[in-house]
Amino acid sequence: MASVQVSGGGSGLDVNMLVTQLVAAERAPAQQRLNRAESGLDAKISALGTLRGSLSTFQGAAGALRNASQLLTRKTEASDPTVLRASATASAASGSYSVEVLSLATAHKLASQAYAAGSAATVGSGTLDFQQNGGSFSVSVTAGTTLAQLRDAINGATGNAGVRASLVQTDDGARLVLTAKASGSAQAIRITSNDASGGLEGLVHDPGVSTPMTVLSPAANAQAKVEGFTVSAAGNTITGAIEGVTIDLLAAKPGTSVTLAVSADNSVLRERIGKMVTDFNNMTATLSRLRAVDPATRNGGPLVGDSALLSIESRMRRDLAAAVTVSGDAPATLSAIGVRMGADGRLSVDDAKLTAALRDDPAEVVRIFAGEGGIAERLHTTLNGAVAAGGQVAARTESLQAQKRDVQRAKDTLDMRMKALEARYRLQFTNLDSMLSGLQSTGNYLARTLR
Repeated sequence: MASVQVSGGGSGLDVNMLVTQLVAAERAPAQQRLNRAESGLDAKISALGTLRGSLSTFQGAAGALRNASQLLTRKTEASDPTVLRASATASAASGSYSVEVLSLATAHKLASQAYAAGSAATVGSGTLDFQQNGGSFSVSVTAGTTLAQLRDAINGATGNAGVRASLVQTDDGARLVLTAKASGSAQAIRITSNDASGGLEGLVHDPGVSTPMTVLSPAANAQAKVEGFTVSAAGNTITGAIEGVTIDLLAAKPGTSVTLAVSADNSVLRERIGKMVTDFNNMTATLSRLRAVDPATRNGGPLVGDSALLSIESRMRRDLAAAVTVSGDAPATLSAIGVRMGADGRLSVDDAKLTAALRDDPAEVVRIFAGEGGIAERLHTTLNGAVAAGGQVAARTESLQAQKRDVQRAKDTLDMRMKALEARYRLQFTNLDSMLSGLQSTGNYLARTLR
């Protein structure tokens, strides 16, 4: 009688292969669905990050047009830049001014007699009292104090805020030089002595009483004539003579008037308007790409139909198009100064029209952007609501992150279910393998018996 043949492991049954293939077939549909969901969420989260970056860049450009004082700038030009230079704030009135620099401010500088023994020479004993600009300090000098030690004592004296001591080595010896740290007549150094002996009295400078020290440079204010009127300053910078204008004096030239012209500088405003337009167009291109539909594949961008994107874009276009009241009841729009939105949703600048608007009334152009309810302020509010912490983009991103966490939990659940399924299959096929092995043994026994 022919023998009974049953494949198995005992029976020859490949349990591992069967279990692996069955579990993989069971897992595949759910795994593919979850992977597609996760991939789609990742694409949207990444797209929202790109959107936020693009919106933030445009917000920065719009924000640069919010501050009127930074936009209504002034430029200055001196007919002789070797004599003076100037800067002006937005409050300065345009015009031409005559400035004559009579003298520059100088810092008080005194020099002692020459000490042939150099810095090691002794200077006597007693007390030196210094007065300067309403303040005072004293230096006690004991017998045997050297010139170098006196220099150090002056520099380190308590209350010394305005006098700097140094030594100058000359052909006939060392000299102590005292210099006021600030220029101007109020910074004049007065030195008196008490109980001076041994030559210390030679370091006194008390005008009208005793002045053995040599004046190397007087304590003097700067003087200039602005529109024919004398103006003084402790330093070589004059402020307030012309409202909003700061004049730096570089050289004295008595008898010669320098013409200082102050005029509007529209370059900053023009540059910032141009950047706003460029950044808006770049942002528009980014938004279009994120929501575009490929006509060939009919696959949509990661944010196609996204309500947050549509809402933000709609509000920005409304902010740009709405009129602003800039003077009286007369409303003005961006198109009035040459900034227009085309049919493709992009902004463009009519340079000739913008130039004319800036020439005729730059303040009105500024008010369109930076005035109350101005375009820049409206855009800032809209964009802040979109990109700030807790804004629309952040909220949408958090919602997607929550969905992604749900997908991960579903993956974890699937893993657990597949492990349980694998264990069940493995038990079932192991039992089947054992049964087949038993049948194989029985068949072989019967074959031998019935032979």
